[in-house]
Amino acid sequence: MYGGGPQQGERGGGDDAALMAALAMAAAQEEAEKRRRVKFAEAALPLALLVILAIIFAVKLGFIDLSFLPFFNQPVDVLILTDSSSDVSIQRLIQVLQEQASYYKIKARVLQLSPNKRIFAQQLADADVVVLYETETYPTLSLQQRKEIAKYLKTGGKLIVVKNSGTYIPQCDVLGECDPNAREWVGWLELEDFMPVECYEEAACQPESVKNATLYTIDPEHPVMRGFESIEMGTVTSIKELQISKSGVDIADVYEGGIENPEAVFPGVTVSQGVFGVRVIHFNYDPWVTKNVFINAVLYLAGRSA
Repeated sequence: MYGGGPQQGERGGGDDAALMAALAMAAAQEEAEKRRRVKFAEAALPLALLVILAIIFAVKLGFIDLSFLPFFNQPVDVLILTDSSSDVSIQRLIQVLQEQASYYKIKARVLQLSPNKRIFAQQLADADVVVLYETETYPTLSLQQRKEIAKYLKTGGKLIVVKNSGTYIPQCDVLGECDPNAREWVGWLELEDFMPVECYEEAACQPESVKNATLYTIDPEHPVMRGFESIEMGTVTSIKELQISKSGVDIADVYEGGIENPEAVFPGVTVSQGVFGVRVIHFNYDPWVTKNVFINAVLYLAGRSA
């Protein structure tokens, strides 16, 4: 009559033990799964970061166009540093940018330079692309201005330099006793490490008139020159003795006298190559002459594509 009692108790104890074992096994499996997910995340994180960095670099270099996304479709802010905002060349450049303003969402503004006017790297960093385009006979940048532009470039800034812009410095910046109105040629002092071109002396760095000039593409796959084999430019001013620097790559040349029988050939459009991509593009002629190439350069530096 009472024989079943102990057997039920033993069965109940066995059930409890089995339940505890099952719960322990489930907890162990859950902990193992959690550890597996953590290990997977730890292994995948570096790969994900590499993929993100690769996409960022590809966008910056113009190989991927994400302008259809709202975040990447913001207006391109172009800041022109010049010594004469009223000069016809500056006005023509502004006109080129304004012609493309609605289609490519380009916004252009001008900052008038003078040797005594201070500029700051953060001020330049507010723009997507800075254009150094001076038109006076002695294109002058003060020592302070040079250092701030160099600081801007070190932190990832993007710069277009036209011809010999910024190759003179106020005499008072380099000499104790000086004429406050005098200028000294120093080349691209403070900026030479970033420049894709160089001049060895003042006479070699002077733009000269070039008749029957043609821009001939060396690298037709480069985003700046893509779609252009050669462009007739007529008469332009260029630095005939310009040299490629150790960090520079020539992507287009100027042929004087035509491509078939040129009188001279010299760099036309050059880019600086660095670990973090192109930072400086040099135009060895007034860039509004080849407006589509100039727009390509602006979009390329800004991480867009035409």
